Amino acid sequence: MAQVEYTEYEPRFAKAVAAMWNRSSEGWNGRIWNSSEARVLQKERDSAYLNLWLALAGEEVIGYVKLSKYSLEEGVAYVELISVDPAWHGKGIGKALMRKCVERSAELGYQRLDLFTWPGNTKAVPLYKKCGFFWERMESQVTHLMNFLPGILNSPFFRPHFEHFHWYDDLKRELEVTPDGREERGFDYYDYLWEKEGRKLTVSFEKTGRGIAAFATNEIEVECLVDEARPVFGSEHRVSYRFTNRSGKPIPVRIEGLNDANVAFSASHGFQLGEQAVWEAGFSLSAPQPGDGEWQTQPGVRALLNLDGQNVEMKTGLKTQYPLSLSFLKETMLFIPNREYKLQLNVQNHFETNAEFEIEFLPQEPVTLLENRHQISLAPQARSSIPLSISLSRGCLWTPMARVTASPESGGEVTFEKRCEAILRTFEARDQKTLEHYHALINGPYALIVQTRGDKNRASFSKVFGDYCYLSEPMLGEPFSEEFEHLDPFDAVFKDLGGANQLTLSYRSQDFPGVEFALIYRLYPSGMLDLRTRAISLPENAKTTLRLRLMPYSSLITYEHEGELHSLERDQIEAELEWLPETAVTGNFIFCGQEGDTTGIVWDPALKVKLKSWHLAWDFDLDAMLQAGTPESKPIQVFLNQFQNAFQLLDYTRGVYVPVDAAHPSLELRVNQGNPVVSGPVNAELIWRQDRDLTGSFQLSAQGGKSGEPQLLEPGSGQRGVNWKDVELPDTPLVELCCDASLPLYRLLRKQTLLQPDGGINFRKEETWLSVDNGFLKLGAAIDSTLPVLLSLETGESEWLDQAWPQFYAKSFYNPYPGGFHVRPGGISLAELSKEKHSLGIAEVKDQHGNTWRGLAFDTRIDNYKLFRGMRFRQYYLTLPGLPLLVATTEVVSGTGFACYESFPLMGFFAPGGKLENCRIHVPIDQKRWQSVEAGREDLRYWDYSRHLSVENKESGWQMYFPNPAKVETGIHIDKAVARLRIGRFSYRATEYPKWLNPIFILFSRERPAWESLGQLLDLRFGTGYRDIQPL
Repeated sequence: MAQVEYTEYEPRFAKAVAAMWNRSSEGWNGRIWNSSEARVLQKERDSAYLNLWLALAGEEVIGYVKLSKYSLEEGVAYVELISVDPAWHGKGIGKALMRKCVERSAELGYQRLDLFTWPGNTKAVPLYKKCGFFWERMESQVTHLMNFLPGILNSPFFRPHFEHFHWYDDLKRELEVTPDGREERGFDYYDYLWEKEGRKLTVSFEKTGRGIAAFATNEIEVECLVDEARPVFGSEHRVSYRFTNRSGKPIPVRIEGLNDANVAFSASHGFQLGEQAVWEAGFSLSAPQPGDGEWQTQPGVRALLNLDGQNVEMKTGLKTQYPLSLSFLKETMLFIPNREYKLQLNVQNHFETNAEFEIEFLPQEPVTLLENRHQISLAPQARSSIPLSISLSRGCLWTPMARVTASPESGGEVTFEKRCEAILRTFEARDQKTLEHYHALINGPYALIVQTRGDKNRASFSKVFGDYCYLSEPMLGEPFSEEFEHLDPFDAVFKDLGGANQLTLSYRSQDFPGVEFALIYRLYPSGMLDLRTRAISLPENAKTTLRLRLMPYSSLITYEHEGELHSLERDQIEAELEWLPETAVTGNFIFCGQEGDTTGIVWDPALKVKLKSWHLAWDFDLDAMLQAGTPESKPIQVFLNQFQNAFQLLDYTRGVYVPVDAAHPSLELRVNQGNPVVSGPVNAELIWRQDRDLTGSFQLSAQGGKSGEPQLLEPGSGQRGVNWKDVELPDTPLVELCCDASLPLYRLLRKQTLLQPDGGINFRKEETWLSVDNGFLKLGAAIDSTLPVLLSLETGESEWLDQAWPQFYAKSFYNPYPGGFHVRPGGISLAELSKEKHSLGIAEVKDQHGNTWRGLAFDTRIDNYKLFRGMRFRQYYLTLPGLPLLVATTEVVSGTGFACYESFPLMGFFAPGGKLENCRIHVPIDQKRWQSVEAGREDLRYWDYSRHLSVENKESGWQMYFPNPAKVETGIHIDKAVARLRIGRFSYRATEYPKWLNPIFILFSRERPAWESLGQLLDLRFGTGYRDIQPL
């Protein structure tokens, strides 16, 4: 086995580090690291760590540990990440790396070293404990460990003892995989014990104050005892110090009390310690300051002890309580002004005796309390709730002052004031205020919260019912500092802008001296959040980058890459932003979520976004902004539930209508280079757009028949896709090619429906009737028709369309009634259309792949109807030989002279087999369920946005299936006389003719095809190349 060496990280090790992470899945509960040299280089370049050590076995990296500053507290170091190659577990690698962290933390003067892990990490937790860590028992159930050895090793009092003891070898610990702590009188203590050659050293730390509560050497023992762990402020409390002298000679002792936040302790005492002594003193408590609970070091009873000239600071933390805690609970999230509501006031008695409380709320507009005074009696530590009746004239951040008089059975009366808080939102109100734990803006049903405690400087943007996203604390770099996880802004300014309200937070860096900047949040009642940054000041010639990061709520994202829409699809349930390449997003928007719960994020096109783990990240060059005279950036805009799909958001970002196309999934089967029309063997590829290796078994099949053996991709293969060459297809007009992808977590199917034309297309003219026959479909229309209608559509011997030619008599609501299929501009009636000139011809049109489609085309010129005078349009009905497929598409040859987005819906009137009652229309009502509607019975008008629907011939069981690349406006009208279908289409350019509208595809089959298999078909577009019409 190779000798292990330990060294500091350098960029030359990046490739070997990536290889280690990719071998480490077993040690991380199956996590796939998907690392690479580029990722390691970027991550470590961005990271502001103290030290990063590697364990090397020859050229291989087999261990990694990163030591950083702990961002949540001053004076604390943090083991950010530690890992050992599973093949080297049990070889002492982890121990050596962790010992380096402990010793380096002491060397740098830190008092504590923290880390986080998971509770089932049975291999590592004993190692951590042996290195001096204690597993903290937390109400939040987080596995947080604290190591106080750096402070002990730095202490002038304890340091000489480690000339005898080795801090690691002589430390005695129980190494159970459970939280630590010895509980006494409500306090939790962590005990260190060293033993060697008859000598002992013990040091005990109290959990909440993170300070020394007791210690003992062979010469002296000192213990601090406080009467209550959760005292109520407003009364005197006692502390005692107990001393035992084993040295055999007097020891001079001096104790100086130290004030600590709300704990006033100024007593002092000096004496000569004989064998034993006890000193007691009093301390007082004022109201506790808002804090971060168990995540932060709590104020406590502090004292500086001088023992024979050597100092030791001792501290016991206190969780100071109000006599009565008060908090509001709303029974609704959205309020109607001037209506009475119930609000629950939750209360808890913190005395250890029975107590009576009188609560008076001082008035505060715009909320009215029906009763301002309330009384309640509570047993020791008892909880209860008081219903309050309120009304409000508008939404607000309500912060009424409660004046409380507490009368405990033992002790005197205590009066205090406590501000309570509630966010009361209405549809039309805005307010802004700093509350106990955060800055807040509300505007209508929307709210922005910026934390001032806990996750400091992190913001959440939310709507009343569920939609939200997170904005992480700002970071300065490079490398990027995490200092704003604990630094407060030096200024917070609210401003009411009329329709919007604004919060400006100004920051001053410590890690980058002289750098000041501001974040500007602007909240609008529409549900838009505008975020900007402003450079305030920089040192001369400072190159400083400000990074802003946003984390969307949903991983169901759609984004633009090199002009195409890509998406993380729903069936990859574990997929996250972090699985995409850092530069995957080349556009300036991201859409995420699904119907009813969506987020749209938009930024300036000149500002490039990076994908950093779960975040979107934007970097601002503060120096360049100041040099350019534009210290304020352009906004990043976040929209909650304002855009229902990515196409609407794309329209907004582009400033023009954009054609609706389906987004490409991150795992996509592409056949014949995207051309769905095939002939003979084909090539296929499974495209993987995620930035991780594709792993699993991949079987290709055509119409259910397997095509060769499955391809296997092993972990670490470096493969990002699968290719198949010369795949043989069955001799059928439509072929479904399917890739069955068995991935490590689940199975995915990716399909493409391919078209195999066979035979020819025959055109036939009989007097005034022109027909087309592709061997499966027959189309027919009348040359002399007064309306441009496809009159006949047959499969086999069965007609699908209702007949009205030549008279086009009135029927139902239609006069004239056209029957058949037709396209016309929205806004012109059939009666007016019949007065215009129409011609019928044979058409040949190429798609973008060069396939030639043939069929019928109507050419219509509008000369009489004034609103549309000058417009000319063609409607095409196209097919390929032998296919059960009809394509309807429209070309707007010229317009009216006005710039216009023309609407040309397709209208279809059905009577399969010549019988209206033989028609059944199927409409989707959600992702999986359909509703079937019978024609010829009752009147029904139905409108929706749908991506597909179908019309069935009940006698034959065949269906006409209408798929769309995305949801489009669709409508049906049925009654006792007609069955009509309408599918919307409109042009995407206001000018520049000719304009080709997106085609409508009509497939004929007994079973509805899977919409997911039609991607390449639905991507077909016409009018990009050759077009020819032969007039008759």
